[in-house]
Amino acid sequence: MENNNDFEEMRQQIGLLKGKLDDQRIVNEQIIRHVVQQKMNTVNRVGWIVVIIGLLEIPLVLWVFRALCGFSWPFCIVTALYVLATVLFQLKLNVDVQRQLRPEADLLAVGQRWCSCGSSM
Repeated sequence: MENNNDFEEMRQQIGLLKGKLDDQRIVNEQIIRHVVQQKMNTVNRVGWIVVIIGLLEIPLVLWVFRALCGFSWPFCIVTALYVLATVLFQLKLNVDVQRQLRPEADLLAVGQRWCSCGSSM
């Protein structure tokens, strides 16, 4: 009879521990989500700054390279197109990050997707 009471008490303790672990997991996920959101806001802010500077840089590159340095038009145009491609890539990256890290996104799935993309390159 005492064995049954011990087993029942152990079951109750295991149930309590499982509940506490679930609560802790929820709190940890909220903390991780908050930190990731803060870092991604910083990354997005920097990305938008790069886009704005890049767009302002295109006419400046054309003017400086052609008027002040005397480089040929093909060189100036190719350089401006390169800067435009960089701006477009940064813009696409910003949009993709914002789309993937919406508040209801599963952080584990997003992290695994990003890690698999980096290893396949």
